[in-house]
This record gives sequence, C-alpha cells and structure tokens, in this order.
Amino acid sequence: MMLRDLAAVADLPPAQAHAYISSFRRLDLIEQDGATGRYQLGPLALQLGLARISSFGPLRAARDAVVELESELGLMVALVVWGLSAPTAVQVRIGNYPLNVNLRPGMALPVLGSAAGRVFAALGRPDGIDEIIAAEFAEAAGGKAPSKSTRKAFESELEGIREKGYAITTSEPVPDVDTIAAPILGPDGEVLAIVMVVGNSQNLDLKPDGLPTRLLLAKTEALSGEKR
Repeated sequence: MMLRDLAAVADLPPAQAHAYISSFRRLDLIEQDGATGRYQLGPLALQLGLARISSFGPLRAARDAVVELESELGLMVALVVWGLSAPTAVQVRIGNYPLNVNLRPGMALPVLGSAAGRVFAALGRPDGIDEIIAAEFAEAAGGKAPSKSTRKAFESELEGIREKGYAITTSEPVPDVDTIAAPILGPDGEVLAIVMVVGNSQNLDLKPDGLPTRLLLAKTEALSGEKR
C-alpha cells in the first residue's frame, strides 16, 4: 500500500503514519518497494508468522510431515496456509529434482491458478475468497466477468475436489509442472493448512493410487482433526 492509504486505514495523519512506518522499517517489520514506493510486510513479519506456526500444534506436526514427504518422495513439498487474503507458502522443501518454480516461504499463491487455492475454494471458504475469485476471473478475462460455461466448469471442479478430498493442477501456472494438494482439517472441519507435492510432469505420478497421492493423503488425514 501507499503511505497515504496506510494513513487513511489507520486513521492517522500522514506525518504520524510515516513516523510509525520508519520505526517498523528499522525493525524489518515493513519494507518499501523501490520501484513502486509501496509498503509491504518485511522479513521480520515473516519470521514472526513462521514462529507462530511452529508453536501451533497441528501445524508444527505438519512441518515435520513436509520434511518426511520430501525425504520419501524426493519431490518438492510445501506447506500453505491462508495468509493475508491469499494462500501463502510458509515452508518449502525443494526435493531432489530441480524445478523452474519460484516458490518460497512468504509467497502468495493465486486461488484459481494453484492447487492449494482450489482446495481453499472448495473446502475452506475463508473470508473474502469469493471477491478474490471474482477478481482473478476478471483479470483472466481482461476485466470482464467469466462466461457461464467457465464458471460452471470451475464449480464442477470444486465439487470434484470435495468428493476426492484433494486437488490436482497440471502445467498450471508453470508449464510441465504438476501439483497435488490436500488439506489438514481442524476438529470442526476447517482447513488449517494445505500440503502440496510439486513435480515435473514426468516425475510426479498423479494417479489416485500412485505413491505421491497415497503418501500425501496418509499424512494429511493423520494430521486432520487433531486438537490444538
């Protein structure tokens, strides 16, 4: 956001907001994009978020499961939570096969264009996700609303995810890179996090009875429903 927008949201005079921002920048809680002048959360904010995740029982166990999956499959594995209005990677293990994928902790993922995003859309429904979906559809359609057939196909895919319990993307958003994503559910059925297995189309078996899917679902189902 720009300084004036931050000041307006915080209900502060711009000069006072700037003083706060200057202090937060010294602490690395906030950083400024040199090209746009906009402010965003800084590296310390990410570290605080990861520290919180590490202290949260089910997600602490999920971090261990991500490491185990990487070791067992040799593939990239990531842990994703719902962050600031977007699916956000909080842990990424690169695996044994180099991928041309810019996925790192702190990165926000699209809802429509990622397997994790589609799991949130199908099973999680966090606040604001409908507006995000509408905005992503409009961006893909050049500012226009999606056609009825496009929207119907998306809703059909979400229903399939609900039935299977996991999502798959192929060559999306990166060509020749596929993803399997499954949720870790809380005691009330809420989506606490999502584990993604990412691989080259030649290395990642997407079949329901394939090893990646079986191991992924075994771990996410074992972690689901645990008490906080």
